[in-house]
Parts: sequence; structure tokens; C-alpha cells
Amino acid sequence: SQKDYMTPQQIIELSQILYKIEGNQKIKLINSLIELDIWNQMDVWNNMFMRLMCIGKSSIYQEQYGLDLPSRWNLFDSNQQTQYRIAETQDFKKNLSTLLDTMKIVRVNDKTLNQFVGYILSQMRFDEIFRKEIDKLVKEKCPSQNGLTINDSKEQLLADMRKLYDSVYLTED
Repeated sequence: SQKDYMTPQQIIELSQILYKIEGNQKIKLINSLIELDIWNQMDVWNNMFMRLMCIGKSSIYQEQYGLDLPSRWNLFDSNQQTQYRIAETQDFKKNLSTLLDTMKIVRVNDKTLNQFVGYILSQMRFDEIFRKEIDKLVKEKCPSQNGLTINDSKEQLLADMRKLYDSVYLTED
């Protein structure tokens, strides 16, 4: 179902443990799940990532978490904002790392992996230093993947638009 975000993740985790015995060999279930078309659908990965991010934010903000969090953000002092930002970035890295490991296990194709990373980077507002860290993380987790950056034309356009937006609307404290 569309709202069932975590089942694909749990299927992959269980399939690494479960096996059947044929003759004298143990055959893990994961072998039959590798390279299926379902793993190359962006919705699967986007849904899992967004669900992981929601879980992470609720654990970071605890009782502060809710739909009105953006309006309450300005009520936090600068130390709280800094602590929350650091916690969010660490959670983002952890969640992305987890999903990249999972994508590597089921052998997601290069195109889907590029789309997933590009989409996430285009939707989140991060500075260039953090984007480079994410690019490095992707290259470490998926070494067979080459050139995983946001340099294709659409992703570069989105990055340029985001830079323009940041320069016009964001002020430095």
C-alpha cells in the first residue's frame, strides 16, 4: 500500500536472515529479491526516506514536534536552534546511509540511485559543505556508482535556483 512505508525495508532486512535449504546449501531469500524492478521505483525509496526523517524529527524535537514547528522555530534561542540543526544533519546522514546500504544490497540501478540522491538534495536546503559530505557518503557507500553528483542539467538548475533563493531571502545572523 502507498502508506506502508517500512514494509520494503523490513522485507530486505528479513530476507538477509531467512533461507531455505536445498541439498546441502543454504540459499538466502535475499538472492531472489536482488535486482527486482520494484527496487528501481523512486516512490519506494522516497517513502522510506521521508518516514525515517519523520521518525527522526519526532525523536529530536520530542514534545516540540508538530505541524506548527516551523512557526515555533523563531521562539527557540540560537543555542537550541544550533543544537536542533546539528541533530537534524546527523539524523539525515544516518538515514541516508541506512538507505544507501539497503539500495546497495538489492542492487538498485545507477539511474534510480542518481535520481534519489539528486531529488533529496534538491528538496533539502543545505550548504555546499554539507552537500559535498553527502556526495562523499554516496561514493563511499556505493563505490561502483560513478559521478553521483547533482551536475546533470535538471539537478544543476534546481541547485542554481536554490542558491538564488538563498541569496535573496536568507539573511545572515
